[in-house]
Amino acid sequence: ALDIRRGAGIGKGFAVVRDELLARSGKPVTMQWTMLTPAKVRLVSEHVAELSINGKRLFMSLSGSGNPKIVTWPAIPPGKYDEPLQGHVFVGFKTPLPAGSNVFFNAVFSTPHFLQPYPDKCL
Repeated sequence: ALDIRRGAGIGKGFAVVRDELLARSGKPVTMQWTMLTPAKVRLVSEHVAELSINGKRLFMSLSGSGNPKIVTWPAIPPGKYDEPLQGHVFVGFKTPLPAGSNVFFNAVFSTPHFLQPYPDKCL
């Protein structure tokens, strides 16, 4: 079982989502953080992705326990009863959590201007 707390903040040119998790089970677990988007996703680095749609850009950067790395995967449903989400992609990360671990993850969404001084780091 996981205890999860989520916080969010909005500033000029950015928004932050922070998740704090406590893995209470006696076994390791894999935590998955996923966001569905119709945007085109370009990986800038292991921790930064550029999302673009209709000529607009937004950067997503990750930081946190275990050094999470951004990955993408197709929006294919797990069952045959659902249709694939054409033109969409999942972006996020998966990370192992040791039993009893207390971890955090930050996802920062920002405009290109806000991220410019920090291209390879999360804010």
